[in-house]
Parts: sequence; structure tokens; C-alpha cells
Amino acid sequence: MQEIIPTLKFVNPTFRNGFNVTVRFGTKWLNQRSALIQVAPEYKRVVTLETVSVQFNKIDPSYLMFEHDESCRTLEGLSKVMKQLYPEFTDESIVTVAIFHLNSHIPVVGEYVYVPDMMGPVCVGEIQEVIELHDGFWEIHNMGKYNSGDEKWGRFVAHQITDWYDNIGYGANPQGWFDRRAR
Repeated sequence: MQEIIPTLKFVNPTFRNGFNVTVRFGTKWLNQRSALIQVAPEYKRVVTLETVSVQFNKIDPSYLMFEHDESCRTLEGLSKVMKQLYPEFTDESIVTVAIFHLNSHIPVVGEYVYVPDMMGPVCVGEIQEVIELHDGFWEIHNMGKYNSGDEKWGRFVAHQITDWYDNIGYGANPQGWFDRRAR
């Protein structure tokens, strides 16, 4: 039987680049190890979750500095939002703090583009044009040389919340899609 990954829904789906925290009423999300995150109306990402259950008024402030929603980075701000979302919520309620990681990257002209391949990402060329579409999506035009030696244009659409990194090491095992350094 296929395991279903639950969707972690957000009233304010704004996210930090890197670690993010969301606080949920009760313990439904406690011990959940992965979730789908809706980052755009028709686009979800799977993330790994780390969770901890705690009484709301005893949340460690270091968690809140990573709150995905800027208005919830203090106990007072988070309490206000929790009371709007959950009528039965009080500052003594048990909540689950869920921690996850998202990479956000806006493509830039001059970066090198990598595409997935069975052996790992393969460089297909340099970004020539970037067109902002909507909801964090970008149309990217690139020029690359192929094995035949021919130069060809490529075009694809990508979302800024990705598995991309810009720390690809040439000659090493590339881990992402874009590299800002010149080749």
C-alpha cells in the first residue's frame, strides 16, 4: 500500500530561504516525518519535518526566529494568529513545532543551467534571459553546446522554491541546477 504524504497547509504561504518553522495546534503533526508544502496554487514540494510538542507559552524563542510568517516571530504575534485560526486555542495549549528546509533561488542571467540526468545534473548552458511569470515561476532561456558541438537554445519553466543550490563544484558531484560562477 502506498503511503500518502499529508499536505501542510498555510494561510500565509511565505517562506524563508533555508530553515522554516510552523507551529500547529495539538499533536496531529508530531512524529510526522514528511509533508507536502503548497508553495504556489498548483505547485507542492515534499519536505522532511522535524517536530517537537510543547506547551505554547513555553516555546523556545530560538524556534520563532525561523517562523515562516514574519508576523509570527514573537510569542505575542504567533498567539494572535493561532487564536484567529483555532478558536479553542489558549496560550497554555499543547502545540507542535514543525521545522523544515526550503531552498529559494531566483535565476540570474549569466548563471549556468544544469538539468537532471541519470548520472547527476548535466550542464546545458548559460542563462541568456529570465522572464518572471507568476507565483514564483520563471521562464528561463539558455544557450548551450551539445555533444555534436552545435549551440542550441533551450527554454524551460522553473519555480524559485527548488532543490537547486548555487555551490556546485566542478569536478565534484554537482548537487543542483544553477551556478553563479563563470566557467
